[in-house]
Amino acid sequence: IETSFELRFGHAAASFGNMDVYFVPENDAAGPNNLADTLAFCDAGAASEIAEGTYTIVATTAGDINDVIFQSDELAFTAQSTLLVTFFDGDENDLTPIAARGFQPGGSIFAFADSRTQPTTRFIHASADLGPVDIYDDELLTNRVVASQVFGGVSAAVPRDAGTWTATYTPPDDTGVVLLEREVSTIAGARI
Repeated sequence: IETSFELRFGHAAASFGNMDVYFVPENDAAGPNNLADTLAFCDAGAASEIAEGTYTIVATTAGDINDVIFQSDELAFTAQSTLLVTFFDGDENDLTPIAARGFQPGGSIFAFADSRTQPTTRFIHASADLGPVDIYDDELLTNRVVASQVFGGVSAAVPRDAGTWTATYTPPDDTGVVLLEREVSTIAGARI
């Protein structure tokens, strides 16, 4: 159908038991009317034709709609596409214990962020010419998030609110000189 897409869910998260997966239309809440599948570990659900639109993916412990283990942001799904969304155990690269990945024909793979999780940012100093830097995340240069970072250094993960902000680089302990400014966007559940 020209106004729908094909969707199915898979469960590959060995540390989680059975799960219910809801495919929730925009401005709606997870409930029996939008339960897409109940999956056991290693299950792949049946493919469904879904109307294009904006949806949220919610996974819960099977039978307990209040025990949410994953929730995406609202996402736009386009017609005439095919998607397999599979849940995996999270690892050191994920911010949550469960991760969701989308697989499309042709090999496209992408991650769904868990919207309930605060994003983090790590800073990598990759300019041999810049010298050591302090990094600030506010316009007045009062909130230093990284101190005296040297070339090749990688900061610890810095928790961030979702949104767009400016990273300002200065010489250590000298907010009178701005060496570099960079606009950064963070989204809930993502690590950059």
